[in-house]
Amino acid sequence: PTVGVKPEQLHSQTRDYFRRLAKDASRYNSSISDPETDAKQVKVLQLINAFRFRGHQNANLDPLGLWKLDDVPDLDPAFHHLTEADFQETFNVGSFAIGKE
Repeated sequence: PTVGVKPEQLHSQTRDYFRRLAKDASRYNSSISDPETDAKQVKVLQLINAFRFRGHQNANLDPLGLWKLDDVPDLDPAFHHLTEADFQETFNVGSFAIGKE
């Protein structure tokens, strides 16, 4: 070590840095998400997107029932591996607004 310098002074700047960092840890706190939850989130967004683009194909436009409608598989939650239990969960679906809120 350096002559005439006390050992506790050698790394005082480094020590101070980490002390400040520990006090302000909330700024650097990040959340870690569950991969399974993230996958479910993606499936929910895919289902919403399917209704946005193909929902009209599932609309009942023939009250007399003269036309036969083909099923639209991706409008079924099961197609996206979503269950009834998933409807009780809360997912982030973003904003339906156009522009600023």
